Amino acid sequence: MISAAERRLTESPDGCFLLRDWLALLAICLLAVVIRACVMALLPSILHPDERMWLEAADRLVNHQGLVTWDFQVGERSWLWPGLIAGFMAVGQLFGSPPDAGLGGVAVLICIVSLAPVICGFLWGRNVAGFPGAVTAGLLNAIWFELVYFYTHPLSETFAGAALVTGLYLIYPGRNVWSERQMFIGAAMLGLAAVIRPQLVPAVAVAVIAVGGIRLRSHYPALLGGLALPIVLSGLLDWITWGWPFHATVMYVYYSTKVSSAAGLNPFYSYFGWEWIAWGFFGVVIVLCALYGALRLPLLFWTAVIIFVVHSAFSHKEYRYISPALPLIMTLAGVGSTMGANWLAERLGQPWARRALLVAVPLGWTFASLALAASPNRIWFWIRSRGSILAMQAINADKEACGVGIYPGNMWWRHAGYAGLRPGIPLFTAGDTANPIAPNAYNYVISLQQRSKELGRPVDLPGDLAILGYQQVQCWTDPYDRAMIVDRTCLWRRPGTCDSASAKPLTPDVGEAFEELTR
Repeated sequence: MISAAERRLTESPDGCFLLRDWLALLAICLLAVVIRACVMALLPSILHPDERMWLEAADRLVNHQGLVTWDFQVGERSWLWPGLIAGFMAVGQLFGSPPDAGLGGVAVLICIVSLAPVICGFLWGRNVAGFPGAVTAGLLNAIWFELVYFYTHPLSETFAGAALVTGLYLIYPGRNVWSERQMFIGAAMLGLAAVIRPQLVPAVAVAVIAVGGIRLRSHYPALLGGLALPIVLSGLLDWITWGWPFHATVMYVYYSTKVSSAAGLNPFYSYFGWEWIAWGFFGVVIVLCALYGALRLPLLFWTAVIIFVVHSAFSHKEYRYISPALPLIMTLAGVGSTMGANWLAERLGQPWARRALLVAVPLGWTFASLALAASPNRIWFWIRSRGSILAMQAINADKEACGVGIYPGNMWWRHAGYAGLRPGIPLFTAGDTANPIAPNAYNYVISLQQRSKELGRPVDLPGDLAILGYQQVQCWTDPYDRAMIVDRTCLWRRPGTCDSASAKPLTPDVGEAFEELTR
């Protein structure tokens, strides 16, 4: 039985937004964009080498330079996401010179994508918990540190997560308002999420069946038609770019099953452990609030559970893989905390208590996010592999830069690539031995010293660059992951010009385990 106070809380206009709704949504969206733009500008980092793979592919389309990584060598990646990145990169370069202008355009794309969870969280909260729920759920998606972390990088997981959230809202808005067009568009967004991230197929299937099979079976034609649209278009794109329909999807599934064990094995509980590390004891509050919110939006809860369970079944696990579930969890937590505050205010029976609690809840989430983000054991979130980006920026500022060597060359996947480098400056491999390959071919060297759990420090370089006439410009020693073991990136420079006649261009090396699969 819903009380009168709870009924007032959930009442919201069925038609157009009120002015306060528009102003609140605009303010929250602006806050989200400002936070993400500041993080990208002031705290450059590389969350995972995959994001450089996407940027390199886009850079080849726009500037006709870039490394061809293993994924594109075997054709296991669709050109959809890098094509979209390339479009924004090209638009950005209309207003300036690469790479800064192009990467600025990509940053705009990332900000746009990141608004999907914010807007959908606001709308879900408004539909099931009124204006207070809208503000809390929308704000939580805007400021939660994990969502800022993931949605400041051009990863396919974040793009798929944004499509998943958008599609879920359109087919399951939290109130009984559906139309054929809305169902079709929502299902198309879910299909897009599945195309970008095939591991989301079970979650998408459950969402479609839950809405179409349980509630409104008459909407199945719109749902299935919407799902089919991006799948068919993806097949056509693969046909045009790779020569066969669904080439990238088939190859991705094939190599994922083969390569996952070579990329590393993790226990089934890894994702839950990683979230425990990220959330700490505050995770108890998140889980309880999310469970309470699931009473109003159960499909969001089960979709998030399926994402966790399906990804836990794979032997190779990475933190970013479950990022599509986080906006759903944060939306549920925002709704649940609003409901809890309303319940407590009703028990207190004082009008001031209701207002105070409904203001305190979003403020509490904000302080929790700031505290967790700033904690020492999460500093790697914001500075991971920053040295390679900052080194490229220093090289771009030098008009005499004529070549860059990566040393050792087998660490190519740790640097920022051509996408972060001024056009006309070639990249070379300096080899992996004590004597770098053709040291006169480049006047800059980026040395990469990988972390070592056994040593407790970065491994030593194979050779000494100083004896070849290079001077150390700057070094960055930062933690790489949650284990807080540091790695080291250094920038070296020598005076003079470049003679690339005997140089070896930088070519991605996939390693023996991957090469065996491609033979």
